[in-house]
Amino acid sequence: MKKTIMLLFALLLATGMKADETDTLAIDAIYKELLARPGVTQTAVRYTGGWGAGCANFSWLQGEGSGWTVGNRLTLKGVDKAEADRIMQVFKKYHERTHVAMGEGRADMGLERFRMFYGMRWSAGTLYFLKARKLGDEFCVPFDWFFRDYYKPKRNLGDAWAAIDAPTRRLLGLSHLWSGVKQNFVFMNRVSVDWDSLYVAMIPKIKAAANDEEATRLLQRMAATLHDGHTFVYSDYPQDLRTMPLTTRWIDGKVYVDQVLSSAFARKGVRRGLQVVAVNGEAPEVYAQRELAPYVSSSTPQWLIHNMYDDKNLTMGGDNRQMTLTLSDGKREVSVGYNFDGSGFDIRPQQNGVPIRFSLLKGGVGYLRIDNFMDGRICREFDKLYPQILQTRALIIDVRDNPGGNSGNGDHVARHFIAQSLRAGAWESREYIPAFASWRMAERVYRQEGALMTLDANSKLERYTKPVALLVNRGTFSAAEDFTALLRATGHCALVGEPTGGSTGNGVRIAVIPGVCTANICSKHDYAPDGYDFVGKGFVPDIAAPESYKTYFKDKQDNAMTKALQWLNKQIRK
Repeated sequence: MKKTIMLLFALLLATGMKADETDTLAIDAIYKELLARPGVTQTAVRYTGGWGAGCANFSWLQGEGSGWTVGNRLTLKGVDKAEADRIMQVFKKYHERTHVAMGEGRADMGLERFRMFYGMRWSAGTLYFLKARKLGDEFCVPFDWFFRDYYKPKRNLGDAWAAIDAPTRRLLGLSHLWSGVKQNFVFMNRVSVDWDSLYVAMIPKIKAAANDEEATRLLQRMAATLHDGHTFVYSDYPQDLRTMPLTTRWIDGKVYVDQVLSSAFARKGVRRGLQVVAVNGEAPEVYAQRELAPYVSSSTPQWLIHNMYDDKNLTMGGDNRQMTLTLSDGKREVSVGYNFDGSGFDIRPQQNGVPIRFSLLKGGVGYLRIDNFMDGRICREFDKLYPQILQTRALIIDVRDNPGGNSGNGDHVARHFIAQSLRAGAWESREYIPAFASWRMAERVYRQEGALMTLDANSKLERYTKPVALLVNRGTFSAAEDFTALLRATGHCALVGEPTGGSTGNGVRIAVIPGVCTANICSKHDYAPDGYDFVGKGFVPDIAAPESYKTYFKDKQDNAMTKALQWLNKQIRK
């Protein structure tokens, strides 16, 4: 079953996962004060495992929520609204420097630097306050933490669903997807398809589906009609991510082998730079347009290309499927087959290990590569590298093919390149009020202005205001585009490369068919700090640097690196 690795790797984050550059003194003082109150009830909590059965949403989640998030929940009765507002003001002050998810009577805040989570809920005179620490690399705090003491997901259908026959379960799944989009999709006003009519048209197709796999593919195809990179359906079966042990790259309208990950393939003559001339006997473009394109949720043409031809996307298949690639160097051809049994991956990919790396190039120019923003080590690894970065004369930051993850990790890095302060981009979400609908009033749009981005006022760290070249391409996506938006606004950074993927936002996750497939539905419309609406377009580089076969496979450094170094050297000489 087709699904891109990025979309599952990024399993997008619940509201509020931002890094901080502050201390915990004020919020810890509130915790100590409440802990000393007469009548306070203490409850130990433990959470792990992220998405799974039994939890609808999360206050704070990183990746799969691996490791345990443990802490103490305080419960106090008889707390008036004025007292709750006083505590809320403490959270609001933190919001000036970090992201705090706030609503009526609630606030949630994860401080990545201290590995701590703080949350409050107040309703009908009862106050709940949570202080928890993550013991692994990833936070996991359910949204209903004020009632839930323990969470570790179990994969099962549940008694009610298990008692339903398969065709009925699939029809209910179709209804889940239809209603979930109607309720949560932030870009409903952009949808060109008649969503209600499509729902009706899908009913006989879902009823006729031979199995859950076919039903999931139909639902993926339905979600793809929304043309949003953060709204998609993915399979819950790990085997649906199996691929051939190689990666490919689309360049100048052709597909080439990029990395060979199998010594058996290498012995058969598979090597980097060979052109893929056929997939199962037909042109890769014909195969991709039929087998892949209809199932890819994409906001832009460049993201669609990335999801069909780059990395492992072209060869992703199921566990009972044979695939044969025909490769050519222009003179001779070689064919290799694979049955998706998971074997043969005995060569490590070039990008492996620590997701953030630094090296020094000629002329005092630094090179910082960030593979993703999901990894929980990003902030502390960057902090280790930053003293070396400060010594450079100029810097290249490479976020090409960075699929995103936790925008808080990107914020942590970006803050170091802001001269004094920067107002981050605003965001919007739908605000449905049933009473207004009964009066035939239009649905409202909730708008939140961006938080103030700056280093901690007490920090002695020097800000990096020297020239920066940010390398981007069609694989720069989601939180990596949020990062791009911030760097672009600093005034001393040039974007170099190709247009970015053009999609970001927070997803509401819905179990479409429990245990079979899940939907991620974009609920948040983000803007760049200058108001630019990059969703559906992507960021266009200041310096275009498209790759050719020669620059990507033959030259010592690719075109984007070459153009970046040329621009930086000019800035240094000024």
